[in-house]
This record gives sequence, C-alpha cells and structure tokens, in this order.
Amino acid sequence: MGWVIRRRRRRKPRFRPEANNKPYYGNGPLRCDYCGSSSVAYAGFSKCPHCGLLLCGFHIKPKDHSCVAFDWAGMKKKEYQENERMYAQWRQEKNNRSNLFAYAIIFLIILAVVLVALLNYENFQLPKCADGTIFGFCSDNKPYLCSNGILLYSPGKCGCPDGEIIANGVCKIPQNCSDGTTHNGCSLTKPFFCYDGNLTSNAALCGCPDNSMLNGNECDDIELMIHNLINSERASYNLPALSFDDKLASIARAHSKDMGQRDYFSHFTPEGLDPTARGGTVGYSCYKNFGSYYSVGIAENIFKTATYTSTWYTNGVETGKDYQTSDALARQVVSGWMTSPGHRQNILTATYDSEGIGVYMSGDGEVLVTEDFC
Repeated sequence: MGWVIRRRRRRKPRFRPEANNKPYYGNGPLRCDYCGSSSVAYAGFSKCPHCGLLLCGFHIKPKDHSCVAFDWAGMKKKEYQENERMYAQWRQEKNNRSNLFAYAIIFLIILAVVLVALLNYENFQLPKCADGTIFGFCSDNKPYLCSNGILLYSPGKCGCPDGEIIANGVCKIPQNCSDGTTHNGCSLTKPFFCYDGNLTSNAALCGCPDNSMLNGNECDDIELMIHNLINSERASYNLPALSFDDKLASIARAHSKDMGQRDYFSHFTPEGLDPTARGGTVGYSCYKNFGSYYSVGIAENIFKTATYTSTWYTNGVETGKDYQTSDALARQVVSGWMTSPGHRQNILTATYDSEGIGVYMSGDGEVLVTEDFC
C-alpha cells in the first residue's frame, strides 16, 4: 500500500493596517482588523465592501480606517466644499426671492399712490399763491417767493426785476457814475469800472490807458517807469534828476500817437514839424538863458518796439506770442537810448532839468515812445 503525502497549501496572511498588525489566517477566533480584538465577537463582525477588512461591531465602517479604496480626507474636503457651494446657492436664491418680493411690494405701493393721486388730483396739489405760483417756487413777478399761499419778498432767492440790482438785501435801480459812465460799464478813463455809482479800478475788465501795460489787474505806468530809469542813469554820472513836466509829456504823447496812427517814425511829422514846432502849436517854448549864452528849443529821443519779443506760427498761422513784462519793456527803451550816442547825449546833458515822456501802444502790440527835454 502506497503512501500519498499531501502538501497542505498555506493561506496568505491578510495584514491589518491598524492595531497590532497580526496576520489573520481565517482559523481560530475572529479578530477585528481595526482593533485586533476577538473579545467583541458578541458585537458581530462585517467586512468592508471596499477594502475587505473584517471589522467588529464597534468599528463597522469607521470613517477614519485606512481603506485603500478611499481618500477619506479628500472626500471630506470635497463634501465640505460641495456643501458650502450648495448652501451659498440656496442663500442666494432665497435672497433673490426676498428681493423680488420686496420690489413687488414697493411697486404695488407706488402704483397705489399714483392711482390715488390721479383719482384725487385736486386734493394733492401743493398750495398756490394768488398769482398762480406753486408753493416753494419764485413768482414771475420778481422778487417774490410763494410760501404756503403767501408771496414773500425774497431777492436773495428769486432775484430782482430786469434793470435792478440787490443792495443790502433790497432791489434797487442802480445809479450811473459821476463821469457819465453807465452802471456796469467801463469808463472812458481807463481802467475804471462803474457799479452803482462807484468807479473802481478794474484793469483786467476795462483795459489800461495807452501809456500803461496790464499787470494782473493793475496798470503799470510805463512813462513813469522810463522816467525813473532815466534819472537812475543820470544819478550814476552825478547829474541832477530831471523833473517830470506834464506839458512836455502831452507833447510827447501826441507825437507817439501820431506816429502810430499815421505809420511813420521820425522827429518830423509828415508836415515837417520838429519837436520845437510841435511844442509851439500848443503854446510851449523852451528858452534858457545861461548868461553868456542861451538855448531855445526842445530836444527829443524816440524809440519803437513791441509788447512781445517773438511770435509763434503753426503751418503759417499765428498761434501765440511771447509778451514782455512792463519792467522789461521800460528797460529795453532806456538801454536802447543809452547805447545810441545821440540819444545818450540828450539823457546826460547837464543843462536839461525837465522831461516829458509819452508812450503809445497800438492794437497790434506796437509801442512808440517819445522823450522830450527842456
């Protein structure tokens, strides 16, 4: 009789990721693959359908067991994010329903008010004044304001009738100025402006006299500025200062204006009148007796320039100018005379004791200056 030896195949142990990691061969008492205990058999055992772990009744499918089929942390995170998204969506939908309901209520209220107002229009009108002006509005009959059916005098809110102005809270007819200038107008005597009988300087609005230049809202007297510079030059040579002679100044102004208007530049007029002859036509003569000799006649300097130093063009069209200041213009005139021998001699003649300066500025910016000595 032969003997047959059967080799028993040993089962592969199933490893538990938790507890004591002792292999379970399927023989002997059941042990929980999560806690390794066999003393809880009375609680029952079950297998995880995902990873096959044998779990006791106390640990049936615990969410934190190391199941190779699931990323529990990832699942929890995804579930949390999905729940957050669904909650936010639910809140938004709820808010939208609430807002829609509120808008519907407001619309119905407005609609009801409008319907009531249309049905009872007369009862909803604001109180009017006797002239038909609605409450809170200015009457066409200035300066009255309608308030609770009463017309109130209110120039500050409603203005004054045409031709009148507000003065100390009262409407009044403005007065003209003493020189005949009408209210709110510029005087012929620049740069004065007339407002309710008062003349005030307003160079920016009314311009400057022919012998002055605008500087902000003031007029710089170019004649006086040139006169002061002339005396500074004489002082540097120890010569006495020249007095400003108004009669000589009027003769000089007339000549500067005549040169500008008739477009010439000379000590002689087109009729041939020199400074002395021009002075004689207005009854002015310059005679000085020095004992051993005497002098007769008016000496004269003239100068021609412009209020600007350069002009800018774009495609052949003038686009702007670089204007001089009044100080720069006065210094240019005196500097020009002092670099010319004949003009310089007139300025530094010791026997002259008075002068008159006349400046004329044309509309296109040309400047003509005449200086007469006696």
